[in-house]
Amino acid sequence: MKNKINLKELIKDPMFRLLAAVLLFLMVGTAAGAFFGTQNKKVIVLDASFGGEYTGNSGIVNEADVSHELVGYIEKELKKTKKFDVVITDSGSVKDRAVLINELEPDLVISIHAAYSGNPEDGGMLIYPEPSGSSFEAAQAIQNAFAVDNEKPGIRYKYYEKLKGNRYAEIITENAADGNGRQTWLIMEEVNAPVVVVEQFHVSSRIDTDVWANENGYQKAAGLYAEALKALYEN
Repeated sequence: MKNKINLKELIKDPMFRLLAAVLLFLMVGTAAGAFFGTQNKKVIVLDASFGGEYTGNSGIVNEADVSHELVGYIEKELKKTKKFDVVITDSGSVKDRAVLINELEPDLVISIHAAYSGNPEDGGMLIYPEPSGSSFEAAQAIQNAFAVDNEKPGIRYKYYEKLKGNRYAEIITENAADGNGRQTWLIMEEVNAPVVVVEQFHVSSRIDTDVWANENGYQKAAGLYAEALKALYEN
């Protein structure tokens, strides 16, 4: 006897919902493209870095909560501009999300993270473009949008140095060439489109969380992302 598919349980599955959303996006995009000729909107993927049982960095707030809240606000702001088609990826492993992202062939992927430090005085925003590729201009646009009184968030590169066993040492540098063939962010390794990873703030910093980890902070950040992407693609 064949097993019956429980539709209600299937619909609850986050990966099923994400795949259905991506398929719908592709179908609508294809139909619109055929009807209107060419599509002028840029396709932006907003990647929420963690979800489900994975909370990411945990401090005053959790990284997963930050990323999920913020991508929702950014999506709303980008849609207001009517210049972007936006897809959120927020379920499954990085490799699962990368498969879906590659099917979309987006113009840009912004992966939202949050940093942690054992020193509560450490804080601020860090932006990571790919070591090579076209994401550096997007990183600069985000950096400029978030600049305050000529103080800009830092642009960095992250690499992983293999140690004994399954251990890795994290290397953060201002020089892309310091990678020397080392692995970088997994989403950058797996996704074919330009990727910018943003550590929005430090979840271990009371100053950062007071400013950004609330409705006003998310709304302000979302508006700045919209400004950055409009400036990036204004031509």
